[in-house]
Amino acid sequence: MLTGYAWAEGNSKQIAYVGLDGHLHEVSVEAGKEWQHGDLTSLANAPLTSITTLDGYAWAAGDTKQVVYTGDDGDIRELWRPRTGNWTSTNLSQTIMALPARF
Repeated sequence: MLTGYAWAEGNSKQIAYVGLDGHLHEVSVEAGKEWQHGDLTSLANAPLTSITTLDGYAWAAGDTKQVVYTGDDGDIRELWRPRTGNWTSTNLSQTIMALPARF
């Protein structure tokens, strides 16, 4: 599973993917700089997964970028980071009391 997107607020582009270790990873580059790697699962203290879905996007209104996936339990999870902050993990299914996703 792989997703890529641009983040205008961060002046960057990124590719998120699931590694063989069950972690979400991101490779990203800001304009004029070198490519960087981040283990999003570790950075956001998110659970391991054998993901069936994955998407990434920028949210201009929140000045953030997000990676969304379904966990092994079917819950929809979001990892997000503001331009000047750290990665955070949110279980959206629990937050809004939604039924688990089925794929």
